[in-house]
Amino acid sequence: AADGDGGDDADDADAVLDNLEVCVFVKDPQKEMRAAFAERGVRHVSKVIGLTKLRKNYKQYEAKRRLCAGYDVFLADDRIAPYLTRLLGVTFERANKRPLLIKLDAQRNWNAQVHLALRSTAVNYDGGRSV
Repeated sequence: AADGDGGDDADDADAVLDNLEVCVFVKDPQKEMRAAFAERGVRHVSKVIGLTKLRKNYKQYEAKRRLCAGYDVFLADDRIAPYLTRLLGVTFERANKRPLLIKLDAQRNWNAQVHLALRSTAVNYDGGRSV
């Protein structure tokens, strides 16, 4: 490694990722999506929340605030992105924890999608977002 400690930077980065609490918002049905994450051996995901559960269990501001505070990073299936701004409200915006979008279709490597998102940097500009 460049810092001279003899460690591998990639291993260090993976160790950081292993310690993150990551929540993924997915399209319904939630149980099938959670099972698909397990079947595909996706690492780094602590919680999977479906759109219906998000609508039902996180209506109140306090519930959204607890959800936001409970995880380090949020990811979301890009197919539900249009619904998330309204459902998550300003709580996630103020905390700068808007979900990073990932593609969770059958043809993609979900583990690679999650890993790429977690190793990326989100940049806010002019009220928009770029990854």
